[in-house]
Order: sequence, then structure tokens, then C-alpha cells
Amino acid sequence: MTVETLAPVDDALLPGAPVVADEDLPKKKEKKEKKDKKEKKDKEEKKDKKEKKDKEDKKDKEDKKDKKEKKDKKEKKADTTEKAEKKTKEPKEEKEPKAIRQAVGVIVIDPATQKILMLGSRKKEGAYVLPRDDCQTEPTEEHPEKAAIRLLHEKAGVTASFLSSRVGSYSESNKKGKVIAHHWMYEVNAPTLLETWPDATRERVWVSYEDALTATESKRMSHLALEKCSLAKK
Repeated sequence: MTVETLAPVDDALLPGAPVVADEDLPKKKEKKEKKDKKEKKDKEEKKDKKEKKDKEDKKDKEDKKDKKEKKDKKEKKADTTEKAEKKTKEPKEEKEPKAIRQAVGVIVIDPATQKILMLGSRKKEGAYVLPRDDCQTEPTEEHPEKAAIRLLHEKAGVTASFLSSRVGSYSESNKKGKVIAHHWMYEVNAPTLLETWPDATRERVWVSYEDALTATESKRMSHLALEKCSLAKK
């Protein structure tokens, strides 16, 4: 029995398979290349358009920013000019001069012991000061002598029908040399002590003349007055 070997069958020759002519292959390749080129070109054009649009948008933003800055500068300049003109036209309001402080102090002397009355300091514990206060300004300006008699009653618990003498009056100036206060210092030699008085919380002590001088070394006006009172050595 003879067996024949069959040659392989080409799929392209099978019934129903598409038949491609050799001359059609280059045309298909050419079409594909054209298509690829077109797509690449389209992508590049889109990219260029986007970059161009981004540049235009950026430029628009910068232009708007520049315009706004110029406008703001112009408005600021106009506002500054207007304020300057207004300031020039309007008369300057004259400030009322600050009232010069009027202060009083009293050296209260016990005629029997020749000692001086001092009060416990509010600012420094263990320190003592002469009775002192400011003249009242309301409802009317208080005369220094009346202020001295009032402060003796309110601050020191002392009554006096009259002031024995005015020891001195001193002016106080600031660093610029402008007078900021007047200090009126008096002496009382016939005091009557009260058991109760408005400011009875403050300690009340009698000290020697020398101790009073030492206690007021940092209180210039009080110290000057003590150096001129009746107890000072002539």
C-alpha cells in the first residue's frame, strides 16, 4: 500500500481567506505612515495651541496685575495729595496747655517736744513722708492755704485754725526746663490731733528734726522746706 505525503496547505489558499495582492502592501504601509504623521502633527498643533494659550493667559494676568498696581499707586498718591491739601487748608487745632500742678505740704511741729509729724509712705513700706497733697481743681481751684488746712485734717488727722508760716514755694521743671508744678510748703506750730480722721489707716509718728531730714533725702521739696523751717539751725 502506497502512502502519499501531502504538502502543507497555505491558509491564504483556503476557501474564504482574503487574498492580498503583493502590489497592495506598500499602499497600506504608506496610508499608515500618513495617518501616524497626521496624528503626530495634530498633537503638536494642540500642544502649540495650549502653550500659546497659557502664555496669553499668563500675559493677561500680568497685565491685569500691572494695571491694578498702577491704579492703586495712583489712588494712593491722590489720597496722599488730598490729605496734604486738607491738612494745609485746615487750621491747626491749638492744644490746650496742660495745667501746672499745684501741690502743698505741711511741716507739723509739736511745740513741747520739738518733734515733727510724719506719715507712713503709701509707696514704700517702712518709709515716712511729710503730709502732702495736690490742690483741688473742681468745682473751683483751691487756694494753697485752704488746701494745706484740708490735707492736715484728711491725711494727718490734725486740725489747725491757721498756718504758722509759709516756709517756701518751689517750682518743679521737666527735663526740657518747662515748669510742671508749684509746691507750697507751710509750717504749723499749734496742732490739735484728732482720734479719728478720713485717712486713719496711715501710720502717724513723731520724729526728731534730724530723722525727718534723713527720711526726706529723696523728697527734694520736703527736704528743702525742712532746711528752712523754724527748727533749722540758723
